[in-house]
Amino acid sequence: MERNNNERNIEQMKRRARSKKKRRKNDLSIKKARNIAGSIIVLLELILSVVFIGYIDKLNVMPMKYFSIVFAVLMVFFMAVFLTQLSKKTHIFGKLLGVIMCAVLVVGIVYMSKTVKTLNELGQAGKYAENEFFVTVLKDSKITETKELDGKNIGIMKISDTAIRDKALDEIKKKTGSELNTKEYDTAAELIDALYDGKVDAAVYRSSYESIIIEARENFSSETRHIDTITVKTEIVNDSKFELDPKGITTHPFIVLLSGTDAEGKVSSVGRSDTNILAVINPATQKVLLVVTPRDSYLPIPGMTPEGEFDKLTHSGNEGVEVTMATLEKLYGIDIDYFAKFNFESFTGVIDILGGINVYSEVEFTSSGGFYFNQGYNEIKEGIVALQFARERHAFPDGDFQRGRNQMAIVKAVIDKALSPSIITSYLDIMDAASSIVHTNFPPECVTELVKYQLNENCKWNIETVSVTGDGSVYEYCYSWKESKLNVVVLDDDSVETAKQAINDVINGK
Repeated sequence: MERNNNERNIEQMKRRARSKKKRRKNDLSIKKARNIAGSIIVLLELILSVVFIGYIDKLNVMPMKYFSIVFAVLMVFFMAVFLTQLSKKTHIFGKLLGVIMCAVLVVGIVYMSKTVKTLNELGQAGKYAENEFFVTVLKDSKITETKELDGKNIGIMKISDTAIRDKALDEIKKKTGSELNTKEYDTAAELIDALYDGKVDAAVYRSSYESIIIEARENFSSETRHIDTITVKTEIVNDSKFELDPKGITTHPFIVLLSGTDAEGKVSSVGRSDTNILAVINPATQKVLLVVTPRDSYLPIPGMTPEGEFDKLTHSGNEGVEVTMATLEKLYGIDIDYFAKFNFESFTGVIDILGGINVYSEVEFTSSGGFYFNQGYNEIKEGIVALQFARERHAFPDGDFQRGRNQMAIVKAVIDKALSPSIITSYLDIMDAASSIVHTNFPPECVTELVKYQLNENCKWNIETVSVTGDGSVYEYCYSWKESKLNVVVLDDDSVETAKQAINDVINGK
């Protein structure tokens, strides 16, 4: 009996020992798993923190005082997550904190990587322009392909940059496999007359001139056909005064041409400039002046019109945005530093992405599309409605002048929305769309310096506007089309002088 009891006691002791060993083993397994999970979270947070700091440094938009704060905050949270893993009581809280920090860092990295990518894309795109040429024949012509122009007479329109024209002809030459019989015509009117009169078998001209041709020849589209489209990519020379010292953009005044077009296709394509707004910016005084010049202003176009001849300002865009810049520089006696070219059709997409804008209308009106706008502020939620606001001119006694002021109001409303906190929710979508909406030669380095300046100084920009006026009831021959007189705007000298003075005041810090 006693022996049996001893054996049972020994067996119980063995079972307790095995159970204790098993619990200890389980505890070690749990602790090991806990430590592994904690180590993974700590390591992941460290890696993400390093990547995050790297993007901040690469983007270069954060002032040093904020950079130091961000770095210190990241280190504090990292140490907190690390130290909490050393204690059984705090490891769960630490893991939760680590997961939250990792999620925040991932979001931040996505935002900054998208910004870096977009700035690089804009910077590269702004170095080039796309010049599109149509190869056009009469509707009943037997010619169906460019290669059939071998031995045929080809008319080509004279343009300011002959190198671009020659490149287009070289592309045609490659397709025909032979030398071309070409004749140059000074204007689109002379070229199209030659095509209709049978003097040439095909006409080659910039696609941007087609709108002028159709204005004068209503049946042109039905009486002709395009057999080819030639695209010539050319480099835009940027002699920015801030190229060597981007930081100068935050201390010196500069001028940007905001050029808008109603044309379809790539925003980098050469085309009419239907909106011409000069943004005169003085960071030192935190002042912005928007100067609008009517699209139909009757002016000499440098490099395009011969001495003593005039054309519409909008037609200067057909020769490239640089020609529009030169025209306005001559008009106001200024130097324009950069351009930002946008397509109003695609611009509406920005407004949709922003979730709408609050735009001020000087007058009450109903657009041709049936949209009503009251005098005062109007909440516009859809891009198509904003486009109606920006393009309307028939509803106003002064037509294109009021349209110009409305376009400035749209630009100002977009700027106000872009500077508001609500931009965060649509930021990634805007970055995705930016390169297809804006074509600019504004250096990415200058953009980052301005953002850094804004964050450092918390600037309260004062935006003012000036509209140049004139007589919009005049009809004159334009150099681009001499077959018939076109409606133009003869600018008022006093209005131009007022704009000049306002520009100089901003530049001089007044």
